[in-house]
Amino acid sequence: MTLGVHFNRLAINTHRNLSVADRQLNVTLQRLSSGVRLQRAGDDPSSLMLANSMRHHLRGLAAASQNAEEGVSMLQTADGALDQVSSLLIRLKTIMVQAGNEGALDPSSNQALQDEANGIVDSISRISGETRFASLSLLDGTAGGTVLDDAAEDVLAGIDFSASALPGGIQKGSAISVTMPVGGLSMTRDRVAVSLSTTGGAMTPASSTDLVANLFQDPTGANSALSGVPATLSFTGPRGVAQTVTVTGTTTVGDVVAQINATSTATGVRAALTNGVLTVESTTFGPGTLTFSSTPMDGGTVGLLDSDTAAGNSYATAGTTGTLTLNYKDLLGIARTMTLTQDLTSAKGLTFRNTAGGPEAAPPYTAFDIPAFSVTLKDSTDGTLGTTLTASDAQAYTATRQSATHIHTGAMTDQRIELDIPDMRSNAIGFTAGLAASGFASVQSITTLSAITLGRTQEALQVIDAAINEVTSVRGRLGALQADGVEAALSNLQVASENLTASESRLRDADFALESANFAKQQIIYQAATAMLAQANQIPQTVVDLLKGR
Repeated sequence: MTLGVHFNRLAINTHRNLSVADRQLNVTLQRLSSGVRLQRAGDDPSSLMLANSMRHHLRGLAAASQNAEEGVSMLQTADGALDQVSSLLIRLKTIMVQAGNEGALDPSSNQALQDEANGIVDSISRISGETRFASLSLLDGTAGGTVLDDAAEDVLAGIDFSASALPGGIQKGSAISVTMPVGGLSMTRDRVAVSLSTTGGAMTPASSTDLVANLFQDPTGANSALSGVPATLSFTGPRGVAQTVTVTGTTTVGDVVAQINATSTATGVRAALTNGVLTVESTTFGPGTLTFSSTPMDGGTVGLLDSDTAAGNSYATAGTTGTLTLNYKDLLGIARTMTLTQDLTSAKGLTFRNTAGGPEAAPPYTAFDIPAFSVTLKDSTDGTLGTTLTASDAQAYTATRQSATHIHTGAMTDQRIELDIPDMRSNAIGFTAGLAASGFASVQSITTLSAITLGRTQEALQVIDAAINEVTSVRGRLGALQADGVEAALSNLQVASENLTASESRLRDADFALESANFAKQQIIYQAATAMLAQANQIPQTVVDLLKGR
């Protein structure tokens, strides 16, 4: 054995073991004092990753469980309202059967029954229109929407429908397709465009700094000198606000453009000078949105952008537009077709709506009212004046009818249940009776056609029976959705949460029996290591004893 005073290997080794024992004792104390086995990633990296993943999933399950419970409450709210509607329809049928006993009722009795029937019809619409869960309307048919297919997204900004204008509704999952006119749709704006030049015959293009008073204009080849200033330009755009631009001897072409564009927000009229061509254009696609006039600027009859004020503006080009055709299936699976025409009051004139119901020529309509649908096109032009918006007729642009309301019943993406409740107002139920051609398109017809006072109780009874069946069918679907969908999902969430919590506990929680045993062991090892370190520290003293000759 070698003795030395500079390096005490036994003391260093004992100190290292004491340090290990100290760390393990601290870990055991932390686990016993906190009840948690995984204090840090170094305790058990793989278990910590798995436990954290479980914890995140548990938070999602808790939120999904709350969603499901709220979904049950929402469905019960809708069912409660439909129960009242059903009771009102039963009372309405009782009244109608009573009114059918025509020989025993005088006109005043019939009027009293009609008044009560009118009140019931109004109550059905009010209940269905006002039933909400928080801010969500449940029974007015608005809990639905359309989703554009990929090809349609390049051409259309959206396809929207009005539930109140669709007594027949839209079949769930039905494709709503829009087709363009043969040859495609081509839309332009109203515009006036004239070439301005600094010389007569050569037609040297004018610039924005040239004075209007020194120019010639030539849209047709017949030059007209514009020198008789002052004069005015007056125009009205699609927004209906009239504006006037005054041209004097010091007014440049750029001044005219700037004055017109300064009021574009109010008028819907814009202007530009491009390669000597002065163009004034409506900001709305389609015809009839721009009117323009100018007082003479040549000492005679010709004004700026105007050939002859007496004959009117002969240099204007009317905008073009077209119609769209829309197809869908109603709740009975019947294919419906309607024509949509341009609404010039919409933004840029890019929205098309049906201006007639159908398929009948006059109300009451079997399938759709005004306006049932609106289709908005995207502005695919580059925004410059004179551009044309086109849409090919090579294919139909399609959207899918689907519910816009979902109950999220899972912790992951797309784990949700669709809620799709049709319109339950008076003007939307009773449609399945198929009596629209005779005037009874819905329960609302009992009021509008005064069914009792006019002795048309038999048609009314058929509509009421159809409405009762429709309401019962909807209630059945909602009940199945609640019992077999939302409540089943809630039970599954609770079981999954229970088992996942137990799994996380096994990974994360401390085993007190095991940790108590570890504590006793680590405490003994710590005390023994401390005592041995004291003994190891005495080894250099042996060298002193050796030197003293002991």
